[in-house]
Amino acid sequence: MITIMPIIDCLKYTKGAVEDVLLQTLDTRLLIVDNGSNDETRAWLDEAQLRDPTRVIVWHHLPPLPSLAATWNRALHFAWEIGENRAFVINNDVHLHEQTFERLSRVLDLTAALFVTATGISNALPAELDESDTPYGGPDFSCFCIRRSCHERFPFDERYIPAYCEDLDYHRRLLLDGEGSRIFSANVPFVHFASRTINRSPEAFKAFQAGARQSQAYHAAKWGGGPNEERYTVPFDPKSGIDSDVSTHTLFDHARAAGLGVVEEDELQAESMVADTTQPVVAAAPQAELRLRLDEPDAPPTA
Repeated sequence: MITIMPIIDCLKYTKGAVEDVLLQTLDTRLLIVDNGSNDETRAWLDEAQLRDPTRVIVWHHLPPLPSLAATWNRALHFAWEIGENRAFVINNDVHLHEQTFERLSRVLDLTAALFVTATGISNALPAELDESDTPYGGPDFSCFCIRRSCHERFPFDERYIPAYCEDLDYHRRLLLDGEGSRIFSANVPFVHFASRTINRSPEAFKAFQAGARQSQAYHAAKWGGGPNEERYTVPFDPKSGIDSDVSTHTLFDHARAAGLGVVEEDELQAESMVADTTQPVVAAAPQAELRLRLDEPDAPPTA
């Protein structure tokens, strides 16, 4: 298993998130994607890799990749190239229970979900996770588990630069494709110290505001309206606009009413077969081989 963690500075929170990943009951390697951190953060990341070279992999991108979506895509493509059939993706400003990944992976298997997330909270984590069958909710992209089959059908749109609304766009595309019951949050809490990256400095916050306006304008052009005010059912196609409410919020309400996590038996069996037959092809490869592949030049962003 592999976990992907994009970061830009916020070293205090990054240290905590790295520790939480390495203490998970479900064993995982950690790929940290540094997208332009300062010297102190970069040095600590390199030391973390040296301390645990079999489990911690660090990418440094200078110049940074243009968007969070591009970072997710690049890292997920690597996960699939080394034979993984699912991956965890987290922010660096989160605090996880040690059973978070084990529980998310179990939900993925039991429901044949394509994309399942934990549920962000602002208070302290419980000592034990609740085993009750709590209703599912909307996805939280700060801590998620995604199947290879999902990402290959639905890569993230890298034109949300640098970030904002790419998560809403992703959810919308699955909803419109009839997969709304297979993307949701589970009853697995995690603490999210929200917006630490964008608030790390006044300059960073100002840059984020400008980028967010750009991403929001792109979203409106793509879907005929701003977040949860969308009118198009086909990207960039005004002719696909219809009179009824097709906002992402409304589409999700319909999916929730139909039943999140409810799939046909043949879908469940099909996903189980993929999980059983797909094995990591370089799980035992020398770390030097992985390093060579990680140092390859960056591929251009996908549309």
